[in-house]
Amino acid sequence: MLLLILLFIPFLTHAQPIVNRSFDLEGKKIHTWEKPVVSKNSQGQSIPYKIISVRISEDKENIKSPIPVILYLHGAGQRGNDNEKQTTGGLPKLVESLISLHHSEFDIIAPQCPIDMKWVDTDWSAASHEMQDSILWTLELAKTALDQHLTLEHIDPTRVYLIGLSMGGFGVWELLQRYPNFFAAAIPICGGGDPAYAMNIATTPIWAVHGRADKVVLPDRSEEMVIATQLAGGYAQLDLLAEHGHDVWSYTFTNKAILKWLWQQQRRP
Repeated sequence: MLLLILLFIPFLTHAQPIVNRSFDLEGKKIHTWEKPVVSKNSQGQSIPYKIISVRISEDKENIKSPIPVILYLHGAGQRGNDNEKQTTGGLPKLVESLISLHHSEFDIIAPQCPIDMKWVDTDWSAASHEMQDSILWTLELAKTALDQHLTLEHIDPTRVYLIGLSMGGFGVWELLQRYPNFFAAAIPICGGGDPAYAMNIATTPIWAVHGRADKVVLPDRSEEMVIATQLAGGYAQLDLLAEHGHDVWSYTFTNKAILKWLWQQQRRP
């Protein structure tokens, strides 16, 4: 089945960005669009982002029921200001896998962090860090981009998902810490957070992924966050992959069990 699907979506590769296309999937025509946007604050700071839309209809506004949205936080290698790099790397594989599972209507908000900045101001190789008093402006603008999108009528506010890898994995934990009960579910990949805020995190179902042989971000960072969340009464699980190093997003974005689980989550009022 997967081979058949890949024949119909050759543009979704790790090396290429997602582009505006139409293609057939088992008799259905699937359409994708990219829309470049900029998120700004009152201090004049800004980050670019892409809205990636996947639809059955040729008219992307013709939606019969509210659809989910994903906030996707990229890793350090996709930083810049071209509003393109963040749509390469793991994101095309994520979109490809979701479509292969017949999730054919959803939006993704994909912000791009500036080259000299981070989503969270911390040392990725450190054994721990404490959450700062204020959110870093880059991550705040990423959240602002999502908030803007949530004002649209076609978005289901109970199915707002959060995914991030490496540097973006730190961003996932940070947003969960600062915005309890906002996201329906989250997938933090090889990141880390501050376990002191586990009570906030415990309001959101989490499936974390980390490589046991990771030399960039210690696997203990994911382990301590998952354990702290569980002790706080939350639902959190961790795939700790013995044979993997830092790149575990390739595993995550092709893991049907993880993506099916994500799509089943719905935020409680």
